[in-house]
Amino acid sequence: MAILNFPDPLVTNPWFDGTQWWNYDGEGWLRGLGITNDAIITGYKNRIINGNRQINQRGFDGDWAPYGNWLYGYDRWRKTPRYVDSVIQQIEINNIDIGVPYTLSWEGGNGQDGRLQNWDESIAVEGTSPITGTFTATGDNTFIYALLPDSAYNIQLEKGTSATDFEFRDTGIEALLCTRFYLRINSWFTFANQVGTNATSRSLLYNFPSIMRTTPTVTFVNDSGGVNQSVYPTTVSVNLRITGVGSVNNVTVGDLVADAEF
Repeated sequence: MAILNFPDPLVTNPWFDGTQWWNYDGEGWLRGLGITNDAIITGYKNRIINGNRQINQRGFDGDWAPYGNWLYGYDRWRKTPRYVDSVIQQIEINNIDIGVPYTLSWEGGNGQDGRLQNWDESIAVEGTSPITGTFTATGDNTFIYALLPDSAYNIQLEKGTSATDFEFRDTGIEALLCTRFYLRINSWFTFANQVGTNATSRSLLYNFPSIMRTTPTVTFVNDSGGVNQSVYPTTVSVNLRITGVGSVNNVTVGDLVADAEF
């Protein structure tokens, strides 16, 4: 195991070591952004992202009924055939402490059961809110499932055996967390007239607002047409190169969509 060289906490706190966050609590460095004296500061106790479904980059209208199974609606939520009228969120296992109990709670849902499980269902608990489960690392387990009624809201997964009040994160933080998995930028970029040039290609680099879960599939929609596009994405950026007929000017690239969901 590599030895970490922690910075001066008076200068840098919290600190990101390239893999995970650390926070200095006055006595020593603790793993996890915002963790001090075993208490999580406001904004980071909930392992569910978009628990009150305020982020909606896909423009979902809220009606799950006509949706096909496994399609995404609100950010991070997609329909599942497990139960009638149910949705799931897959949570990265790196955000869960293995061997520690977690409690899933929600409001609404018309009394329907929820479910918390490993991806392979080797560990699963279900029931009405709240439910508690403890997870262990098994095989290629890279995520856990939280399955809820599609009308549930204020959904929270937190460490411990008791449910506490839903934690409302700042909208900007919630949106940033969502962009690790999916990003859409409308009317993303226009190559305007460039006087004195008749170049037939342009390229540009766009840095994503957060590190994406995996190398995303990048597409562009609502283009103005007339160009060929080549995209070269990584987890941190995408390089776009377009070639057109004659001159690449006054071309709207359209809406950038980068998808790194499960």
